[in-house]
Formats: sequence, structure tokens, C-alpha cells
Amino acid sequence: MYVESESKRKKENSMIEKLTQRYHEELQEIKSAFSKKGGTKQINKVWERIGRAKQKHNRVSSRYKIDVIEKDGKAIDMTWTFIENKVKDDKSKGVYFIRTNIKQTDESKLWDIYNTIREVESTFRSFKTDLNIRPVYHQNDERIEAHLYLTILAYQLVNTIRYMLKQTDINYDWRNIVRIMSTQKIQTLVLPTDKKTIYLRKVSKPINEVKQIYDATKCKSTIPTIKKYVVYH
Repeated sequence: MYVESESKRKKENSMIEKLTQRYHEELQEIKSAFSKKGGTKQINKVWERIGRAKQKHNRVSSRYKIDVIEKDGKAIDMTWTFIENKVKDDKSKGVYFIRTNIKQTDESKLWDIYNTIREVESTFRSFKTDLNIRPVYHQNDERIEAHLYLTILAYQLVNTIRYMLKQTDINYDWRNIVRIMSTQKIQTLVLPTDKKTIYLRKVSKPINEVKQIYDATKCKSTIPTIKKYVVYH
């Protein structure tokens, strides 16, 4: 089944643009060293630097052909050229294919099955990474069972939150939800006086993405300011 996803296209393009920019900056840095005092100019050392840059940015480096002009064993110029690749270009446009051995089904049914499989895989990833179901450091059987029970219980909460978000077309995974929500901070201001110490706790203003999550889960977007006094006797 041929699939063309606009969200996947945006995601891929954003990632490729950032990686490409970093790769270009590193290549430019290598090239700039040719005209600097003490810069790397020996042709073998230059190719070593290029090799390290290509390995570091392997997601985009294969799309470029690099030519180095040398004179008397020293590099004097370097150019890089973009190479067309239809398969990778299609991927950056959000195009991919789903292959299956299921027969006699329509596209919508096949798409639902595919998303169900993805959700199952996402669940296992969430267990192993986000919720730390493994490794298990406990040695007592009861503690191991408690660890597994709490992890599964936590996933029920995670899945409920994600379900509520999906009802409003917010399809974030749990790691992204945590990243977005962590942008809102709680600040505590301490004001010592002669007779007492005053603690003022205030929540920062949530960004738009955080507000959307609050609205979707029917939670209050702000926490009232808390004032705490410590009186000296």
C-alpha cells in the first residue's frame, strides 16, 4: 500500500535540514583550515577529518560527493556536491510503502491493522525505556512483582492520558509529552526577614503545547501561588 504522510514529511525534512546544516558547517570548518596558520592541510590528515565528519553525520553524508584539490601533498581547496537519490528523496517527502500478506481487505482496514501493530510496539518501547520495566535490580520475589505491577499500573495512566490527547488529535508519544510538560517550571522565592522567612511558590506560564495538553486532559493549567511562613520564636 502506497502511503504519503504530510506529518512524516515535515518531520523528516526538519531532521534532514538540521543534520545537513551541521554537516556543511563541519565541512566548511575543514576547508577553512587550509588557509589558516597551523590548520590541518596535509592531504592524509584532511581525509581523516573528512572521514570522521562523514561517520559522525552518516545520515546525510552519503548524499554528498567530496573533492579535494591538493598541491605538493597539501590540500588547497575542497568542494562537495549533492547526489540525487530517488528512494531517499521519496522518504523525505513522507512517502513509504506497507507490505502485507493479508488478502481481501480494503485500505482503511489495512491501515488500522498497521497502526495497531505500531501501538503494540510503542507499548513495549514505553515499558522498556520510559517506564524502566527493565533492568530489574530487585532480588526479592515480592519486590520484583511489585516493580512489575507498578510499571503496568503506570502504563495504564500513560495510556489513558495518550487516549485523551488522541481524542483532540494530539498524537504525541509519552517521551514527547514529558518533554513538553517539563517546559513549565515551579519557582520558589525565599524572603528572609527579622521575624520570619517567607516562601513564595509560583508556576511559570505554560506554552501553547502545554495548554493544549491541559485542555485535552481537563486539567487546570496553573497552580495557585503558595505562601509559606516560618516564624522565629
